[in-house]
This record gives sequence, structure tokens and C-alpha cells, in this order.
Amino acid sequence: MILKTKISILLIFITFQFFAQINADKTASIKSFIDTNTPLNVKPVGIAGDWNLDFSDEFNDATINPLKWVVSVSDRPRGARPNLGVTDWRWVAENAFLNGTGNLVLRGTKVNSSTMRCGSVESRGLYEPTYGYLEARIKVAETAKGNHTAFWLQGRNQGNVDNSGADGAEIDIFESAWVSNNTGVAVHFDGYGTFKKNYGFSYNALNIHNGYHVFGLLWTPTFLEVYYDGVKVVSKNASRSSTITVDTNGYPVVPQVPEWLWLSVGASFGDGDFQSQAVGTLSDALVDYVRVFKSATPLGINETNFKENFKIYPNPAQNTVTIESEAEDISVKVYDINGKLVFNTKKLLNKTLDVSSFEKGTYIFKLLSNEILLSVQKIVLE
Repeated sequence: MILKTKISILLIFITFQFFAQINADKTASIKSFIDTNTPLNVKPVGIAGDWNLDFSDEFNDATINPLKWVVSVSDRPRGARPNLGVTDWRWVAENAFLNGTGNLVLRGTKVNSSTMRCGSVESRGLYEPTYGYLEARIKVAETAKGNHTAFWLQGRNQGNVDNSGADGAEIDIFESAWVSNNTGVAVHFDGYGTFKKNYGFSYNALNIHNGYHVFGLLWTPTFLEVYYDGVKVVSKNASRSSTITVDTNGYPVVPQVPEWLWLSVGASFGDGDFQSQAVGTLSDALVDYVRVFKSATPLGINETNFKENFKIYPNPAQNTVTIESEAEDISVKVYDINGKLVFNTKKLLNKTLDVSSFEKGTYIFKLLSNEILLSVQKIVLE
């Protein structure tokens, strides 16, 4: 009896240790994305709300952290820049490094009169958030010498052609391609070919070419907003809304899937005098930090409804999902958590949708009427 009791106690202890280790591993995994040098209880610059830090890098290490960043290396020339006389520019490993004083350096160099090499890092496959507030403090490279700096996001299914950015888009928070105090935000979706679509606008960025500035993106299920030094930017085009939801055709542009971070210097598609520069280093962009915050108060279900009253239930669901709406001619698109389109119906014929063939997991249900986005909701299938 004593032996059985001891064995039972031992099994209980082992089980407790096992689950404790699982929880510890989960906590460590989350903490591994937060730099220990980031100030305690730090909050986004200038934006209200209750936020929790989800990712940060203060770039105080000796080398670029391989758990957070992949150094971009181009296997072929990127788009030519006739405005600069550049026919071959690409990202190379040696042009992205830490300088030992708390900065990520992204360098532009001149190889010859038609060739440029640049630096870039991305979090592809390592850290890919969905929604939140993304912030980076950056001193941009010298646009006057033909370098532009960018802070942007990219989605795995940006190339899907479906009149929507919900399944993935390129989001350019800023690109310093002009020598004026001006930059722009742009969202590119449906690929880069024949069917490519985009929405964007230029905005004033006072003193962007002098010193450090904080660039931010507020990304929610229903809209995107860009911030410069803690202030929401205003579109210079009165016909382009500064709160981004749809493009000029009414197509939804806000991604509902994970996207990875990207920091880069490239050959400017706008201004710059490359030909007059000496061979060698052109200029450096210096990144002081990158931080991503998640809302401490999850968005409620009503915040994802654009127009009519909707109900999608149950959630979690098993074999069927019921959709109730006051709108007519409803179409439904369903994406898995990776942004892959797994279901698409042009017209919902009845209120009940059979999902018994779907694998268990989290799905994004997108409801449209005449290609106008009405609602985006996450549904868990068990």
C-alpha cells in the first residue's frame, strides 16, 4: 500500500512537471520575441489604448537575431530604376548588420554606374502577427543619393487574385523615395501582374530626412491607419481616406491573415542622383527599434461588421455554421489561418453552411454583397 501511494505521488509529480514545462515553454516562446532591453511597460508612441508588448528588438546584440530576422538576399536583380540609371540592384547579406551602438544598419552601396547593393531584413517564418500596432524608430538613408528606406508588411498570399487584400497584401507603411518632406502609404494586393490592385496616398512627414522618426501602423480587422511621430497621418488627396478600408473600387484591402515585418533600403523609384556618387557606400538607414503591440482588450464581434446586422454561429462550430443577415445577395469566402482560400460561393442560397469537410482549426469568414465587404469574423471549427 505504501509503495502504491509513493508511485501515485511520483506520477502526480511527473505529470505536474510535464504540464508546468509545457506552460513554461509557451511563456518562453512568447518572451523570446521581446527584447530584454526594451523599457518595462513601454507603450506605443502617441496612440491611445491599452496595449501589451508582443515583439521587440532594440538591436543591442552583437549580430542580427536569427530567431527574429532573416537577412534578405536577392537571387536575381530586382526592378530596374531608369530614373537612376540602375539596371541591377538587389539585397545582399553584407549590407545588413548591427553597428554595436544599438542600431540595425541597412546600407546602400554603389558598385558601378548601373549597379547598386542594399540591405534588408524580414521576419518571414519567424514572427508573423495578425492585427496590432506596429512601430519602428528609423533614421532614413539618403534619398538624394538614390536610396529609399521602407518599413512594410508582406502576406504569403499577396498574389491570390480575388479582388481582395483580406487573404494577404503588401502594406507599405512608408517609403522615403522623395527628397521633399513627403512620403506615402500603399497597400498592394492581387499580385504584381495583370490583375494587380492597390490603394494608397501621400502624406506630409516633416523633417523626414533629418534625424530619427517613429513610423507606426494601426492594423485592426476593419481598417488600417498610419502614424508619424505619434500622430495619425492625413492624406494629401482629399478623395483618399486616411482610414483605409477599401480601395476606390470598393474592394477590401485590410488583411485578415498573418503578415511578416520587413525593413529595407532599396534603389529609389522616385528621386535621387545616383550617377554623381562615388563607388562605395552611398548611405545607411539606422533602425533604433522595432516593436509590435497587441490590444489588451480584444476587438468585439460588432467591430468587425461594416454595415448590416450579421450573426454567424455557433462559434466554436462543428458540422454547420449558420449565417443570418438583413442584406441580400450575400457571397461568402472562407480562408484558413494561413490565408488560403478554402471556400468560395458567389451567392449564399441558404443560411446554413456545411463545414463538416473542413479540418479543425481557425478560419476567417468574409461576407460580401456585390463585392462590397460587409463582415469579417473568425470562427473556430472543432
